[in-house]
Amino acid sequence: MSFAAVLRAWRERALLSQEQLALRTGLGVRTIRRLEADGTRRPHGDTVRILADALELAEGERDHFAALARGDDAAPAAGVPRQLPRDATWFTGRSVELERVLAVASDLPRQPDGPKDSPGSAVVISAIDGMGGVGKTALAVHAGHRLAGQHPDGQLFIDLHGFTDGMAPVEPAQALDRLLRDIGVAGERIPARLEERAALWRSVLAGRRMLIVLDNAATEAQVQPLLPGAAGCLVLVTSRRRLTALDATTVVSLDTMPQADAIQLFARTADRPDLMTDAPEVREAVQLCGRLPLAIRIAAARLKHRRVWMVADLVTWLRDVIGRPATFHDGQRSLHGTLHLSYQHLSSDGQRMYRLLGLHPGPDIEPYAATALTGEGLDGVRRLLDRLADDHLLTEHTPGRYRFHDLVRAHAADTAVREETQAQQREAMNRLLDHYRHSTAAAVDAAYPFERQRLPTVSPSGSPVLDLSEPNRANRWLDTELGNLLAAAHRAAIHGFPEHTWQLSAILDGHLRTRSRHRDAEMLRQQALDLARDHGDLPAEMNALNDIAHGDSTLGRYRQATGHHERALQIAQEIGDRRGELDALAGLGHVHRLLGQYEQADDHYQRALQIAQEIGDRSGQRQTLQGLGSVHRMRGRYEEASGYYGEASRIAQDIGDRSGEWQALTGLGHVHRMLSQYEQAAGHYQRALQIAQKIGNRSGEWQALCGLGDIHQKLGRHREANSCYQKMLDLAKELGNSNGQFEALQGLGRLHHSTGQPDIALIHHQQALRVATDLAQPADQARAHDGLAHAHHALNQHELACQHWQRALDILTALGTDHTEEIGASIPEIRDHITAHHQA
Repeated sequence: MSFAAVLRAWRERALLSQEQLALRTGLGVRTIRRLEADGTRRPHGDTVRILADALELAEGERDHFAALARGDDAAPAAGVPRQLPRDATWFTGRSVELERVLAVASDLPRQPDGPKDSPGSAVVISAIDGMGGVGKTALAVHAGHRLAGQHPDGQLFIDLHGFTDGMAPVEPAQALDRLLRDIGVAGERIPARLEERAALWRSVLAGRRMLIVLDNAATEAQVQPLLPGAAGCLVLVTSRRRLTALDATTVVSLDTMPQADAIQLFARTADRPDLMTDAPEVREAVQLCGRLPLAIRIAAARLKHRRVWMVADLVTWLRDVIGRPATFHDGQRSLHGTLHLSYQHLSSDGQRMYRLLGLHPGPDIEPYAATALTGEGLDGVRRLLDRLADDHLLTEHTPGRYRFHDLVRAHAADTAVREETQAQQREAMNRLLDHYRHSTAAAVDAAYPFERQRLPTVSPSGSPVLDLSEPNRANRWLDTELGNLLAAAHRAAIHGFPEHTWQLSAILDGHLRTRSRHRDAEMLRQQALDLARDHGDLPAEMNALNDIAHGDSTLGRYRQATGHHERALQIAQEIGDRRGELDALAGLGHVHRLLGQYEQADDHYQRALQIAQEIGDRSGQRQTLQGLGSVHRMRGRYEEASGYYGEASRIAQDIGDRSGEWQALTGLGHVHRMLSQYEQAAGHYQRALQIAQKIGNRSGEWQALCGLGDIHQKLGRHREANSCYQKMLDLAKELGNSNGQFEALQGLGRLHHSTGQPDIALIHHQQALRVATDLAQPADQARAHDGLAHAHHALNQHELACQHWQRALDILTALGTDHTEEIGASIPEIRDHITAHHQA
């Protein structure tokens, strides 16, 4: 073919008129006409380059085009197309996915020098799908270049424009017309009807070994007519949708990039020699881009072309634009445009679902919550969620649970704000909050039936809800949904749904404490308190104050806990809320007990017990009996303590309070340990540990481990004791529980002292003393001083030992008690140590 004929054929292949090609190149219509009409005309090299760019010729086609323009008789045959776009210089990573695509070539007949009709099992098709901007085309082109040598009859590439801004998807008949021309079929031979074109395509490909890349497909129906009919060809299909009806040999779904590959892509694109890939700012930039290749390339290109910018400047920019996808672009590539194309291809129901999911505040969503959010039927919602997952706008990360990529979430939220009225957004959020509040109340009612009287009554939800009446299922639901519930309560607080906030706070508080989610509980309680005060709701304020005070005492903030409980007690007495008064008094008893103020603790617990008995609150009775048992144990009154613990245990079993049961068992274990009844103590601790582990109470685990560690130590089982203390210390640090850290450090100190390592024991007791001092817990300070005294004594530092024993003696005398929870750390024993020192 002449240069003129090839120019005309490739212009028609690009679906351009002579006028359109002239406009795209700037050459003028008359020039284009002369070049196509005169087969002997030789255009300049610049003109050839401009035409090749405008026609988007592949590398092999460019060589052929230039050779024809020079009149080179040795020009490569135009009948062997080499249409693959240039391989991306920035291509990085995707090693696993690339290997899967390359592996499909092994299914092809491996006889490149033999007959072209070598038998094969079937046409080999590899479908590459993934969200917009994830790098599907780059992978297909890169793999195509790697596989080109195995396809001597050529490589075809066609963009089907399934998701292209301003362009309709290419019709199969139109695509076949171009593909047939590309492999040398004359235009007059191409039939008009789709079926006949598809049949001719299959006939022409029979016996050939070709690589065909069908890029950017919209649907299976668009692709099916373009598939060869016999083995020998490899077809790579890319699409934003899962083409589930396509009989693909291999399906590769692209996700975001691993961190290391994402950083490498960022560095290659930025092309900054001074870039430190291990810098925290680089990691943050990549994470802000969600490890999405398109976003990374946009961000890195901005850094490349702004040489005065440091990576920290880019991070600042990214933080600003992440929530505004429309501003995330580099002039040519746009994150908003990429995502919006996928959105526009959804049905109207799918678009509404996508928008409203953007309003969901939590990390993921399941069909019941999505049903509440949209107000649609459950079956229809499930279909729409699956469709969004097939279109890679959602990820089904576990069966039945869906989540957005962070950048997609930002686009969905932005779209919701633009296309849903404020009233529509508020209605959707109200439905969702009603659903979460009702479901949470039902789950807590099943998981913690003994708390039923203490929880607020909530209105039923207007949408379908799961059956959460079985306790184990209820607990699983609470644990699974906890992130969503906390996020929903926070959204309610800042968007004017105060009742949802303080009710969710009150309902969730016990579960958060059981799971040792102290910081989450603290944030939720404070939001509830602020809203209650803003709206003048005294009962809500009282409940929030009591809950906050419980958290304060857990974290060792005893002064704040006392203030909050006292204010809650005042409100309860003003409004006549006996249960609120009970909670405040029991809480004050707990704080005074931890501070070693046993008389005040006993008084508050007794008053709380009386109220609990009067109003028939058995959970309250259990709680105050537990507290009284601890007060008597701390004062060395073990018989009375055992009685209180025993009664608390019986009530806990009656009302199904497993948390209360392990607390009572732990208390009984302490009593038997102090009485040197070690086997009985070990039995109680072991049962307490089993219950705590079964119900997922991490705080209960460390308390039981503490008791077991002490028993193992007393019985000389040092390895087992060390294991218990180390597990306990790790767990306490994980939970941020300072009391747990003190007990573990004190236990480790005693253990190392008993194994002849006083130098190591000294370090642990010093750390324990610092913790007890920070917590302002004098009884524990006395225990730490006693441990330090023993360590110094073993190191022959007798003056220091005596000083610490004297300090412990002074503390216990001030507390009005002669016992601590430490065996061997009582006033009589400490006095004996001091006397022995002075006599030495």
